[in-house]
Amino acid sequence: MATGGYGVSRIKICNDSPILNKNIKEADLPKSNILILAVERDGNITPNPSPDTQVMLGDSLICFGKFIDIRRKVCLEPQDNV
Repeated sequence: MATGGYGVSRIKICNDSPILNKNIKEADLPKSNILILAVERDGNITPNPSPDTQVMLGDSLICFGKFIDIRRKVCLEPQDNV
């Protein structure tokens, strides 16, 4: 974990995620200081995903940012801190 509550988390997209079915650009996470480092879908990992990548139910996102912001903006709880 980085200082100030920042770190890398893997978080699974849930039914009530505010970014479900949006593309990464529409999710506008950098405004909240959250960077998506990779998307895991169906066992495949896409590093540095395109802004046009659609966020789908069941995806896992590898994100860097403040843990509290990631939980609030992406889903309820991270699966783990990487």
